[in-house]
Parts: sequence; structure tokens; C-alpha cells
Amino acid sequence: MTLEKKLNSYLSNDVLITELKKAVILDILDTEKEYQENYIRDVLQHGCQSGIVTGLIYYSDTEKFALKHFDDIVELYQCYADDFGTDGLPNPMLEHNPLNWLAWFGYEETMRELARELDIE
Repeated sequence: MTLEKKLNSYLSNDVLITELKKAVILDILDTEKEYQENYIRDVLQHGCQSGIVTGLIYYSDTEKFALKHFDDIVELYQCYADDFGTDGLPNPMLEHNPLNWLAWFGYEETMRELARELDIE
């Protein structure tokens, strides 16, 4: 099954995925087919701070994204802390722009989860 078909199958089972995951999947699907896997790898290797995620460059965009997906991001943050502990995990409230940090964290961790599920390294 192609990457595009796998991603579309996630969307068709929308009861099982968060709105945050849907948003990340839609970004991947908006990328040209031949670059979708590279897009995933680029996000994981360079992060949102690199500008690879064009919808999360400006504070106005990251703040809107973080507020829209706030509950999903907080749940993801709590799961991350439970799995890996809080050592080295920044407190978003101490960041220059907490919503920007939360948006990037949520996007990158969701992408990491998708990559694991899709066996993309």
C-alpha cells in the first residue's frame, strides 16, 4: 500500500485519530507524492524551526495552531513526560512564546508517531 493510501486510511477512520493528527496528515498529503516521505524525514530531522512546515513559521500561525489543538497537544506532552520523564523536557510556560513551542512540539511529536506507525526512518 502506498504512503498516500495509508494516510488516507487514517483519515477514513477519523474516530480513531485526533484533530492534531488529522492536521499533520493533511499537511503530508498536501506535499507532492514523490516528496511525502522526504517531508516526514525533514520535519523529524530539522524540526519546525527550520521552516519546513510552512504553516507554522509565523507566531500568528503557531499560536492559532496551538490553540486549535491545545487539548491534543497537552495530552501528547503529558504522555511524553510519562514515557520519558521530565528531565530535559522544557516547561512550555518558560519559553519565550509558549504557544509557539507547544505548536512545534505537537506537530513534531505527532509526525514522529506517524513515522513509527508507517515504518519511516
